[in-house]
Amino acid sequence: MLAKVLEKQSAGTATLKGPAFKQLSEEVDRLCVLLTDWDTPAMRASVAAGDPALCARLVNEMLPGVAAVRAIEPRLSKMHAKAVEPDPDLQTYGPVMKDKIIKLYERYLELAALSASIEGHYGEAARCAQEELSAMRDAEQLQRAQEAETAKREEEAAVLQEKAQRAAQRAAEAAEREAVRAAEQARLDAARAKMEEAEERERLAALDARGCKEKATETRWQSDPVLEGDGEHLTMELALALEEQAAARRASLQTACEYVMRQNSPKDAYNAGATVLAYIRAVLAQPRSRDCRRIPVDNAVFHDNVGRLPGGIAVMAALGFEEQEEEESEGEKARGFLVLNRVYVDDLRGAVMMLENGQALLRSSM
Repeated sequence: MLAKVLEKQSAGTATLKGPAFKQLSEEVDRLCVLLTDWDTPAMRASVAAGDPALCARLVNEMLPGVAAVRAIEPRLSKMHAKAVEPDPDLQTYGPVMKDKIIKLYERYLELAALSASIEGHYGEAARCAQEELSAMRDAEQLQRAQEAETAKREEEAAVLQEKAQRAAQRAAEAAEREAVRAAEQARLDAARAKMEEAEERERLAALDARGCKEKATETRWQSDPVLEGDGEHLTMELALALEEQAAARRASLQTACEYVMRQNSPKDAYNAGATVLAYIRAVLAQPRSRDCRRIPVDNAVFHDNVGRLPGGIAVMAALGFEEQEEEESEGEKARGFLVLNRVYVDDLRGAVMMLENGQALLRSSM
């Protein structure tokens, strides 16, 4: 608090309250106490040793105190001049007051001498400390400015990053919506294709019934058996349901093939793929032939290449083969077979492509 008062006095902004004599008397007393504390050998030794705390006090207390001593000198000199006025007509104070003012002025002269002595002892150290403190304040201000600038840049970067993240999220959501739309469109297109194929078969069947010689293409009849003479009228809902079933079968086959490749050596997986491809191609070549759609479980080639492998039977099941027991002739023991009761030509063609891609991968790792 005292340092702030002294600082205001040195700057000429402090206001001394009360009558003039009382103000100056109290001020002289205060400055005497302040500066006397600095006029000791121990204080001089501590300052000479560079005590940081005392260096700060030099700037915050001693220098303002010396400045305050100079600041009150004009008022005291003016008051003293009036007190020692020899002309009775110009005298302002009475004898008692004149004596007090003269004694106060003498005390001030002692204070001024003390102030000059202290300034002589500590002036250079105070100036150095003031420069250091000023440099420290400048450095702190510069650091605060740099920190503020860094914080501002980080905030701006965070805002830009947040905007980029939001834009990326919107783009991802748009891409996801587009993927869903494309998948739905593909599903609808596949369903429409099934309906058109069914309508074409019905048209050809009607023409054939009238004795026309127009003939379907070789693979026209090989489509989904549900659409071949089961008596169901194909609707868009049924076509969509069939397409969903086909997608589920493809996913099941993909999972089964990946399992075989993980659980078996590349060579065994490759032989299994080659054997399964041979069975599929035989079915596609003669889909009406029951022999092509019927595989004995105890067949040596099938057992060695597919049946004994982990996941081998799962691949056949994903292709639509079902386990059945049949008697080949009367009196013989029933044998186990894998039978393809329904031929999904599109599924089998897709399976051929999937297995051929897998075979290419296995060849590169063998």
